[in-house]
Formats: sequence, structure tokens, C-alpha cells
Amino acid sequence: MGVEIEQRNTKELLWPAIVLGPQALWIIFLIWGHLNLLMVDLPGHIFSAAEFADGRFHQFSDRTFDGVIHGLFYPPLESAILSSLHYLIGFVTDDVDWFVTFRVYLSALVVFLFVALTAIGLEIKSHRSRILFWILFSVLFHWEKSDRLFFQGLGVYDLLVTGLSSQVLSFCFLLLLLVTNTRQDDSKFLIRPMLMAGVVLSHLVTSIVMALFLICLIVFDDRRIERLKSTAFEGLWALGLSAFFWIPFVAHREFLTSSMIVTS
Repeated sequence: MGVEIEQRNTKELLWPAIVLGPQALWIIFLIWGHLNLLMVDLPGHIFSAAEFADGRFHQFSDRTFDGVIHGLFYPPLESAILSSLHYLIGFVTDDVDWFVTFRVYLSALVVFLFVALTAIGLEIKSHRSRILFWILFSVLFHWEKSDRLFFQGLGVYDLLVTGLSSQVLSFCFLLLLLVTNTRQDDSKFLIRPMLMAGVVLSHLVTSIVMALFLICLIVFDDRRIERLKSTAFEGLWALGLSAFFWIPFVAHREFLTSSMIVTS
């Protein structure tokens, strides 16, 4: 019986390895050989991580480069990961390059993305539908979109040229949250709040998408009251884990660059 389960699991992982594996390797090759070091957001990511390493939210703004509390607009999880990774690399080499750190982070992020895609695909019951899901996502991920769609954050161009890595990070957490939605074990009540907090601390727009998704789950669930109670419990835990970010964000929202532009 154990051998049969192991063979079944190996067979299930074969198709994502065939469909997604070469893509991950190709993107990692591009990261190390052809990454645009002058991408739109790359200097901001590195500066943010350097500021976070010094114990501060960063003071950089995408739009005008004069944001007062920019760290309140951009959630700090990516900066925390980058600064921690930079610190760890410092144990290996004395000459730590932030561009090397960012390449390592992007490579790990690509692996994280395709692992999350594999996990959500395996939740699809139909074998053909599962393969079709991976193929369709691959087409959309590599599709050369128009200028108006470049900044949606879920494509190779967005990741390697525009530099929207925080969106990809939040999307990975959201995918894993979808995976836990189909599970019935008790451990999900510990994992789901952590995933929700990961989304909130990665990207605000994805957080709004997550909130809408959770509301839809409650509305269309036959056991709405039970779903509402469990989601509220998990949501409160997630808000508690991410409170160090969103409480200052709400309290000082008038200092955001976008608010200053609108009010002026």
C-alpha cells in the first residue's frame, strides 16, 4: 500500500516537473545572466532592504522619490527577507554585493512560485484539467503583454524588467492559502493566519484580492456561519501578526505620497 502511494505521488509530480521545471530553470538562468540591473523597482528594493537592515522603514518613493513614510505604503516582508539573506551571505563572503543578494532572492522566489503552482494544481481532481491549468498559466506568465498590462506583477517581464517581485511573493502566499482551503486537517488553523499575514506584509493590492476571495468563500459556502467563524478567527490572528505594519499604515496614511498628491 505504501509503495502504491509513493508511486502515485511520484507520477503526480512528473507533469509539473515536465511543464514547470524547465521554465523555472530558464528564468533562473535569465536572473543570473541577463537581469536588468536598471529595472524600474530594483534600486528601490535594494535601498529598502538596506534601510530595513539598519532598523528603519525606507524613505524612498516610486512616484516622486520624496515620500515621507514610504515604508508605510510598501509592506516590509520582502525587505526583511532581503536584508536577512544579505546578512547570511555575509557569513560566506566578506565582500557582500546587494545585486548578488537580490539574484539569490529572485531565484528562490521563482522556485517558491512554481512550488506553489504545483501545490495548487495537485488539488485539481482531473488529471487533464490539472495539466491544462499549468499550461495556461505558463502561457499567461510568458505572454508578451501590452504596456497597459505589464504592471500586473505576474509575468516574466514584470519580474525581470519592471521588478515587481513583491507582487509575486504575495501571489505565492495566496496560492498556498487556496491550497489550505481544500484541506480538512486542524493544522490549517495555524498555517492559514500565517499565510494571510504573509500576503498583507507582501503587497496591499493582493491583500484586497485575498479579502474579496475570503468573502466569496463565506457567501457561497453552505455552512456560512461556520465558515464565517473560522475565517474571522484566522483573520484576527493574521491581523495580529501583521499589526506592526498596518496599524502605523492606517494611523499615518495622510503622509503617503499618493495622499499628498491627491490633497494638493
